[in-house]
Amino acid sequence: MNPQMQYLCDFTQGHTLWIQQLEMVIVTMLLSVIGTAIIGFALKFTLGLRPTAEQEEAGLDLSDHGEEGYIL
Repeated sequence: MNPQMQYLCDFTQGHTLWIQQLEMVIVTMLLSVIGTAIIGFALKFTLGLRPTAEQEEAGLDLSDHGEEGYIL
């Protein structure tokens, strides 16, 4: 093999690591988003994500903890 050709082959070898790292960053982000969405939907349908209007009106300290935060 020509020495110049050998240099070109060695130069291109190993310089694509950033592509693999970018792929892994994208895979990690997708897994995080999908996992968070699954957990969010599971919580939404089991416990609910928001308090009812009556609980908000009474105060979340009282409805969630049975205590009053501020007595005015």
